[in-house]
Amino acid sequence: MKNFPAVCKYLAIILIALNSFSWSNFAVSAEIVAGLTFDSHTARQRWKHNNQNLDNRSFSCPNLIEPIIIFESSSIYKDTPCRCIIDPQKKAIYDNEIAILRNYSKTLVKLADLYSKTPRENPEIAQCAQRHITHWSETGAMTGDHLSHVGYQKAGEILGVVAQTFNKIKHAEGIELPTSGTATYEWMRQLSDSVLYFYDNLAGPNTRNNNHRYWDSFYLGSAAVVMNDHDLFNWAQQGLTIGLEQIQADGTLPLEMARGSKAYRYHLYAVAPLVGLSQLMLRNQGSMSPSYSPYQYNQGALANLIDLLLNDDTTIFTDKSAFNCSRSAWMEIYAHNVQYNNQAFYNRLKQQRQQCNSRLYSTNLGGDISYYYGLKLD
Repeated sequence: MKNFPAVCKYLAIILIALNSFSWSNFAVSAEIVAGLTFDSHTARQRWKHNNQNLDNRSFSCPNLIEPIIIFESSSIYKDTPCRCIIDPQKKAIYDNEIAILRNYSKTLVKLADLYSKTPRENPEIAQCAQRHITHWSETGAMTGDHLSHVGYQKAGEILGVVAQTFNKIKHAEGIELPTSGTATYEWMRQLSDSVLYFYDNLAGPNTRNNNHRYWDSFYLGSAAVVMNDHDLFNWAQQGLTIGLEQIQADGTLPLEMARGSKAYRYHLYAVAPLVGLSQLMLRNQGSMSPSYSPYQYNQGALANLIDLLLNDDTTIFTDKSAFNCSRSAWMEIYAHNVQYNNQAFYNRLKQQRQQCNSRLYSTNLGGDISYYYGLKLD
């Protein structure tokens, strides 16, 4: 073939062009979706017959909550060598700030759940949630230079709750979703930037690798869905990778084992965002960079962690009473990714539901987790 060298030349040019295009760039154009198994509309129809009484309830929007701009608390201890004596005044300030943030988070989560559960569409509930979000966004809540790491972590938590709320109410009438240039979008951007700043400049090596990193990854990953921000999504994926690589062959997390007698509750605290992040990544395989299966990663490390936590015979942990309704809510999410022949897990989930009035609930994970993820178990 006379033209064979020319053909090869053109093929090489095409291959180089394809390589420079990069499939990761193609993935970036994809819309990031929430990890929720059922959106509000699907969930509303699914639960309609069980919640008819909600149709006739009158709704009153709760009062707006005055925001915190800077988290003022740095320590609850007196300035003694051991740093082990609680200062009553410092603790009172800390407790007050935490109470305000918890009240705000719980208010948003309850409103979003109520909107989703009401059989007949009631946009007034969703609009009420947005008023609460707008109030905090316009005042720049939690965007100041916080005096301790707690402030930055709480900023991430607020961002996550706001994002999860939008994921539930986004289809409601009169809802203005955060888009570039809006006050809410810019506020969410400031919150995410402050969390990233904390990890880049202030966080210690343990914080960069323990449960704090997993939770903040879950919160920023939730925000990435609302903002369709692939950089945030990639940072969230990195947090999942860090967590999965921390898990040892026996299922333990070394940094959480260092908690001593509280190791079990900290493992429970750490597994929740890892399961939440895994669900988010599975729903967005095309946006992952690089793409991998969270449940196969590191030789199935996440399954090893979960098996350890549910093993009643293990002697590794002592504080088994920590396995309560809120700390077991992640089981509803995990149930969608368990092998169908894992009857032991399903039996444990059914038992947990029975002990918790059929509802596994976690504000940090997004509210009534049984409602959004719950499988029908025979």
